[in-house]
Amino acid sequence: MRRRMSRIEWAAACVAALASAGYAAETLRIRVEGPAMDVRDVPVCVGVDMPGGANIAGMGVELRNAANGVTVPGQFVIGEDGKAQLWWVMVEAKAGQASEWEARVDPSVKEDWKAFSWKDTQGRWLDLQRDGRPVTRFMYEYDESSSQRRFETYKPFLHVYGINGQRLTNGPDGQGEYTAKAVLYPHHRGIFIGWNKLSCGGRNYDLWHMPNVEQVCREVRTVAAGPVLARSIAMVDWRDAEDKPIIVEERITTVYRQDDPVDVLIDVVSKLKAVGGDVLLGGDPEHAGFQYRAHDDVAKGPKEGKARYLFHAEGIDASKDTDLPWVGMTYGLGINSYSVLLMDHPDNPGPNRYSAYRDYGRFGAFFVKEIPAGRTLVLKYRLWVTHAGLNRSGCAARDAVFDKPLEARLITR
Repeated sequence: MRRRMSRIEWAAACVAALASAGYAAETLRIRVEGPAMDVRDVPVCVGVDMPGGANIAGMGVELRNAANGVTVPGQFVIGEDGKAQLWWVMVEAKAGQASEWEARVDPSVKEDWKAFSWKDTQGRWLDLQRDGRPVTRFMYEYDESSSQRRFETYKPFLHVYGINGQRLTNGPDGQGEYTAKAVLYPHHRGIFIGWNKLSCGGRNYDLWHMPNVEQVCREVRTVAAGPVLARSIAMVDWRDAEDKPIIVEERITTVYRQDDPVDVLIDVVSKLKAVGGDVLLGGDPEHAGFQYRAHDDVAKGPKEGKARYLFHAEGIDASKDTDLPWVGMTYGLGINSYSVLLMDHPDNPGPNRYSAYRDYGRFGAFFVKEIPAGRTLVLKYRLWVTHAGLNRSGCAARDAVFDKPLEARLITR
């Protein structure tokens, strides 16, 4: 069956026609306000009204810092409102220092920047690559042909890759393919979301261990891929034992270019709509919320590779303290070491609790919240995965620009 294109996909498909129609190259001047603290690899976005409402997603863009001449790639993306957004990543932003940029928009610009690309293994997973190197893999398969296959596929999740394609996250078997290999807590899978005590219509459901319920991805589509970012949208039904949706989730995942190609910056926006009645998201920090689980080899590996946690201040007890703005985790995997910074957006419900104490590397943000029938709860998280270490000031700076993105505006065009 041929799928109808979404509005965003249709807008992106207009690019070739627009370029062939003789779109005139132009230069935009943009001012970006400075951050509160020095920070690196900051995604920046400015809205651009194109003549006649033209959509120019995918058109060649190069940005030049007017002060130091540094050039970086730009990328047009069609936003949820159908309007054009120009995105780029500032390699370095100094505290309190505004910057001006010249963006050359030209259909004839040849992309020499290493770009993101998608590769779909139909019915199983969606791979994101950068210049041919694996970055993420979204596992969306659902197979109920046997109890084992259902166990292996009862929730969609995201894998992340590191040095030389090393997989950093856990799957149901610890390796990513489906085998009988024993795994510690195999229901912990990569980057995932769920609640072990979800109630609706007088019934309780465990959408964490999935004893007789599941999260089924009924559609996944890619809406952007270029030198700056890649974005996908998954529609996921949180179903009861009768296969009726309790929640319909729209999961928007965006991966941004980083100066170090091994580093991965990920935004996850999860829109949870209560379709089966009033929903209460409940449970506890160890079995609910938005989570990251390191590869199973961390659990089985040597003591020096176990997970260690970094907080925004000394003396934090994650089992008691609430509303932590971010948590960092570092762990060893083979001969390499990786760190993950998980940022909780202030618009998310509170008080939040982080489960950030397990040495096998599962941590995440949890809260209790009611979603009235027919209403949608929007959740926003950001993860930075790096092979470099973490420090408190650097984490705070990254969290600050997630909470409040840098302000960018057009000066002239």
